[in-house]
Amino acid sequence: MAQCGREGIPVSFALDLPPPAAALVKVYTRQSEELRRNQAIFLGLQIAGGHIGLPIVLTFAVLSRRVRRDPTFLNFCITWIFSSVVFSLLLYRGMGDNTVVNSLGEVEPNICLAQAALTGGAQVMTAGSTLSLIIRLWLGFRAAIYGDECPSAKKSFTNAINAGLLIVPYVFFITFALASVFVGMGRIDVDGTSLQRVIPTNFYCTVVAPNSLIVVAVADGTILRVPPKVGSEGQGESLAVTFGLPVWVDMLQAAIPLIGTLVLGISSDMISTLMFWRRDINIDTLDSGFEADTNYIDVPDISNSREKGKNVP
Repeated sequence: MAQCGREGIPVSFALDLPPPAAALVKVYTRQSEELRRNQAIFLGLQIAGGHIGLPIVLTFAVLSRRVRRDPTFLNFCITWIFSSVVFSLLLYRGMGDNTVVNSLGEVEPNICLAQAALTGGAQVMTAGSTLSLIIRLWLGFRAAIYGDECPSAKKSFTNAINAGLLIVPYVFFITFALASVFVGMGRIDVDGTSLQRVIPTNFYCTVVAPNSLIVVAVADGTILRVPPKVGSEGQGESLAVTFGLPVWVDMLQAAIPLIGTLVLGISSDMISTLMFWRRDINIDTLDSGFEADTNYIDVPDISNSREKGKNVP
């Protein structure tokens, strides 16, 4: 007996399936339930970190005068927020379908291709912004320890490095997004059947690499090649595994925005800003983490200029 629902109306019907096919349906049903749980965890991590946590940190870093952050820090937050939105398109699309194997269901090819291109570009973009933040930290520590021997000679070079750290992640995004579109528009041949290279997997659409035999994505992250005639002689009981990624890989990626929120949002100046009702907190005594570089800020000294007949700048 199988049950399904369409438009809120439960429908029950009996299926007379061969034993191998019935066993396969049971496996897919169990994996579908596991997939639903994994999707809830995946989307929960994306929402907590990329939809709530990082936007709060970014808002205070931009609007608060107490919080000072390097542009690479802001770029890190922006790219991971965008990535979280892209990977949460399943939530925006809705999860009310009743597809057994893949809860993404029948996704329109153009929509699936668009998400595959965005996710492909977002992955390398966030990797680039994270690496840029690490490089900026290393440069800051190096300057604090060794100092700048010739600041005037290195100023243009430093500005070029800072600009590159901000721009390179977006160059990565555009390059890989366009490459995903180009590859995803092609087709692959499986047992004489022409299939698209863009398919919906566990949590999002992805582009299938050329020469891959991929038909069905199941809950544990393994993508299986299912024979066209389940239960037929000689092929009904075999499933050929052609490609697979563990679920924890996607979960780790989804947790990065939340980890970034916890690590970057617990600095002293950020906490003091959040505790706005505590006006007695002296911000000058707090560690401000990514403080603005004041080497290039011209602050005039007006201590000796308050004399009669002189204008104070």
